[in-house]
Amino acid sequence: KGEIRQKLRWMQDTCERFSNVQSNCSSEMYTLFFAVVNKIKSSLLSTAGELETMSKFTQEHGVSNGESLGKEVANFMEWRWFDALLPEGEPFVTNCCIAIERS
Repeated sequence: KGEIRQKLRWMQDTCERFSNVQSNCSSEMYTLFFAVVNKIKSSLLSTAGELETMSKFTQEHGVSNGESLGKEVANFMEWRWFDALLPEGEPFVTNCCIAIERS
């Protein structure tokens, strides 16, 4: 996750540096950046759904391996930094975490 975070920040910083250039280059760069961000967002949404389902199942039927689920939820929560990359600080991962915690 650290490497992904670092590379996404680099991409975001690069887009911001080119934003002052009067050309289509900066808009194309932002388009590519947000395509990568949206791909990761889609993957995180899928993972959050799986964790929410597993959490609901364990509440209804008991926990067979709570330590494993706990680690997976903790790993997912480490992605909260991702929200800073979204437009206007959209709390996407934070909202997913809340949904998982409530299930």
